[in-house]
Amino acid sequence: MDKVKGMVGLIVDSTIPMLKAWESRIHESGCGKAEVRVDGDLRDLSADVISRACFGDSYSKGEEIFSMNAS
Repeated sequence: MDKVKGMVGLIVDSTIPMLKAWESRIHESGCGKAEVRVDGDLRDLSADVISRACFGDSYSKGEEIFSMNAS
């Protein structure tokens, strides 16, 4: 339980950008609502939380580093 409690900050750090992106889509729509692909966003959120917990950095940063090394 203590390990999960210790990950709350990581989860928040991953979740805030996703929520801001959703808010941006809603704002850009001009009508106060927008279609959100929740499955893809939650898959990316899960990958980001796991990456932060296991490797200490975001998933997108890890992909960037991996693609640089693969070239």
